[in-house]
Amino acid sequence: MSVLLGNGNGTLRSQISYSTGQNPMGIAVADLNNDTHIDIVVANNGSNYLSVFRGYGNGSFTTATSLPTDSSVTAVAIADLNGDGRLDIAATAQNNKILDILFNIC
Repeated sequence: MSVLLGNGNGTLRSQISYSTGQNPMGIAVADLNNDTHIDIVVANNGSNYLSVFRGYGNGSFTTATSLPTDSSVTAVAIADLNGDGRLDIAATAQNNKILDILFNIC
């Protein structure tokens, strides 16, 4: 995964690369742990886990931590799915009928 930060004038800085699982396909961003820093979740089509990168608030991120899923996922979304005020993750796969929901991930 690569992150390209904006310069504020329509141009981008050089990319910063981060290692994910195999065949990253889907990505979602949100403040997962309420620290006011944007975090990134990547769906890995070749791995049975999501890669989670915690933001430092300065445009850089931690190395990935893994959240296991029931299958190789291709798409990911982040929302408060059960109304408890905490973000949850929904992930789906392209070739099967599995929906993984990870509640209260942080």
